[in-house]
Amino acid sequence: MGSGVFGRAPRGAGSVVMAIACVAIAGFAWAQPEAPRRGEGPRGPRGGERAEAPPRVPELHAGMESLKDDLKAIASAVRSPDAPLDDAIERCASMERVLIECKAMTPAPITELPPDAQRAELLAYKRAQAEALATLAQVEIALIDGDRELAWKLVSGPLLEARKSGHQRFNPHE
Repeated sequence: MGSGVFGRAPRGAGSVVMAIACVAIAGFAWAQPEAPRRGEGPRGPRGGERAEAPPRVPELHAGMESLKDDLKAIASAVRSPDAPLDDAIERCASMERVLIECKAMTPAPITELPPDAQRAELLAYKRAQAEALATLAQVEIALIDGDRELAWKLVSGPLLEARKSGHQRFNPHE
């Protein structure tokens, strides 16, 4: 009855759109610096010169391509009334895992900003990824419940709008 911590999330289109857009946004980020290894600071293992981080383009781009492929498969299953939803449910879980990995990365356009702006944009990117995770959880629940209509409503419209706004904000070079 109440909307406690584990209650069903509100079905507001605004947060759904933003979450889905963020998923698509990260997929088109071209590069990001590698996070320092445990025990290493921003200047490398001994605190001297800054270590040059290799770009992680393939990882972030491949993750986003995987998200796109899974999302297409989910949309296809949801729109086919006779299709079993088991694969779509599994693909939701796969997308959630990939999103968690991509959320830990930094899109290249953010690294090109001044330091003050980088922090704000990185937090906005992480928030967008977290919102996308929340939306995917709603899609997964709808699929588990067999509610194709709700799943389609979450996958269509809001995801596409989220992708557009995400690309505009986090990958303006595209």
